Amino acid sequence: MKLNSISSANVNVAGSIHFFDGVMIKLDDLVTRRESWDIDFQKSNLAQYILLSDMYKVFMTSFVQVKSEERKALKIFLTAKLIEKGANILEQTTVLTMFIRYVFNAPSKRAHVYSNVIKAAISHSIEPENLSNWIIKEGGIDEVSRRKKPPTDESISKQNRLQELKNQMQIVNAVKTC
Repeated sequence: MKLNSISSANVNVAGSIHFFDGVMIKLDDLVTRRESWDIDFQKSNLAQYILLSDMYKVFMTSFVQVKSEERKALKIFLTAKLIEKGANILEQTTVLTMFIRYVFNAPSKRAHVYSNVIKAAISHSIEPENLSNWIIKEGGIDEVSRRKKPPTDESISKQNRLQELKNQMQIVNAVKTC
């Protein structure tokens, strides 16, 4: 479902405006830096990684590590800002993706790639200040985004059981043809 305006969520908006203004100042600073990067450093992956790292830090400190009501208010305000910029925001769009779309002015597909990188960093316990070096070590943004998570013990067990069943079926079929 596409959101076209600020919803009437049960959020203390008046108490959240100061918090939101602080976050938006940080995000607007990142937008200005991204615009500079677009013009002057388009080919510099390192500048892109540093910008993504800084956005990751703002996301962690301004969304993940705050109170629930602040998260709700920030999502509402950020949705409104993105709609104001002409972005199509769906109800299921994550706040992480909204941060990325706001800062990088990224289309949905590119925002998804960046989001995958941040999610992978979080799952590997990579701190924002180490993100740039980690992306370089892992082969770049697209490579990190493409990579699948390591298999869990449960998924390995299921794969092994499936292979056992396939082997048993081959034996049964071989016996039937004899």
